[in-house]
Amino acid sequence: EYPGLAATIVKEEGGAIVPFTAESDDKITFETEKGKTYVINLNSTPGKLNTAIQEAEDLAASMEAALLQSAKARLESAIRHARQVVEEGADDYTEETMALKSAMAAANTAVGFSVEIQAAQEVLDNLVVGEEEWLYSQADYDQLAGVIGQCSALLEKDNANAEGIAAQSAAVAEELARIEAIAADLQVSVRSEGGKI
Repeated sequence: EYPGLAATIVKEEGGAIVPFTAESDDKITFETEKGKTYVINLNSTPGKLNTAIQEAEDLAASMEAALLQSAKARLESAIRHARQVVEEGADDYTEETMALKSAMAAANTAVGFSVEIQAAQEVLDNLVVGEEEWLYSQADYDQLAGVIGQCSALLEKDNANAEGIAAQSAAVAEELARIEAIAADLQVSVRSEGGKI
């Protein structure tokens, strides 16, 4: 007994579909053979897909940052397709449920990455550039700005994927570590012996 169980598919471990009797929407019965394994895929129900659609809609609604609009559009496209599958009906909703969950994972990755980009932008906005040795150079500024630009461009691509985002995320972390290392070199310690410095 499980909510919406009558909408699932029962298979033998080898993949053969097993006929069952729906006692109610939430309860099924079927004949078994000793030693055989049976698989009831709960992702195959329209209820699971509807739950995933709601979760995806909530995630899309939270994606307000300008950097996230392409990722949001991809997620909304996956939501529309999932809704269409529910409306038209299907024998098995597993593939569509998994596809929508994959789109949600990509959107969540994009959200996390946008936070990293915004943090890097904040560091960039606070860099003080100049000729003096205690200031950041224009090259330091330009290098960080370039990495941020590449990251922003990646999020705007229609085909941005988790692997590409992970690589650029590593590039952001590396660049921020480089800027922090420079910051340590820009500090000057002065020990006072009294009087004016």
